[in-house]
Amino acid sequence: MYQPQIKPLNGFYIHSKIENHKSVKDSLLEKISNSDAGRVYYENTDVNIYRCDWDKRLDENREWLQFISKDLKKTLTDCFIAAGYNDAFLLEAWFQQYDKNSQHGWHIHGHNFTGVYYVDLPQDKYKTEYLNPLNNKEIKFFDVKEGDLILFPSHLVHRAPILKDDFIKTIISFNIDVGYPEEK
Repeated sequence: MYQPQIKPLNGFYIHSKIENHKSVKDSLLEKISNSDAGRVYYENTDVNIYRCDWDKRLDENREWLQFISKDLKKTLTDCFIAAGYNDAFLLEAWFQQYDKNSQHGWHIHGHNFTGVYYVDLPQDKYKTEYLNPLNNKEIKFFDVKEGDLILFPSHLVHRAPILKDDFIKTIISFNIDVGYPEEK
């Protein structure tokens, strides 16, 4: 029987910033804390998220999303145009908050790209981790700080590691499709 060969491709992820993060952070966190959300917990798994509105990910009318939408869409468009695409389409967005002992285990997303905006990251050691796609064993992490935005292929296996300290970490996650470059 023929054994499949795993061959590397050149790939990328995008690292950017929400330009006015410092001026919007407190209002954004207030709107998130006042929004309808709940704990996501699945017994006997490594999914234990303090607060999340994943079930409303398609609702574009949420106050926190309306508040940050313009900045987020502009940043996404700029990032993907810089990467050679002609547009970016924000399809789903939700927030996740982590408290002590919460986490989101290894998983992937649908669509072309996944994004994470680090709204409140009190300690840099709780960055998104991912598995080396050539072996799905070696754990790596995105080198991010609060206010940063990362965009990566949605098939990349990633997780939010268990938070072992006594504070709240808040991220906004989203799925994006991109407009492909026109033929030249």
